[in-house]
Amino acid sequence: MGGTAEEYWAGGEYHPTDLDLCPLPSPSDLKALEAVGLRKRGRHWTRDDLGVAVEFPGSGDGIERTVALTVSGVSVLMISCEDLYLDRVRQATVSWPQEDVSVDAALEIALTNYARMEWDYVAGCERPVRLRVSSAP
Repeated sequence: MGGTAEEYWAGGEYHPTDLDLCPLPSPSDLKALEAVGLRKRGRHWTRDDLGVAVEFPGSGDGIERTVALTVSGVSVLMISCEDLYLDRVRQATVSWPQEDVSVDAALEIALTNYARMEWDYVAGCERPVRLRVSSAP
């Protein structure tokens, strides 16, 4: 989730290939997507004249908090920087000990938003990641 949200919260430049939306679409949402000319191809909804595809990666169960924003005159709900940080930490630790780009994203989000992040919320949502490092030669 959240390349566009990552760009917003980390302030870096991100070149999305898709736009992640949550929660999963309802039957009326699917009809609305088709009504504006989007067609489902694999996991993405596309239209030939659009530069990015739309994807519904999941239910949004990991998103506890959102922030209401206006982007180019359009009102949207964006995942909070805290929940995006937690998402990137989870992604980064799934493939341990191999490093994942999510490590960099989590660090960027944390550093860019350090003063405004609610660290008590973060600490309460995420159990510490305990890694076992083998000392075998």
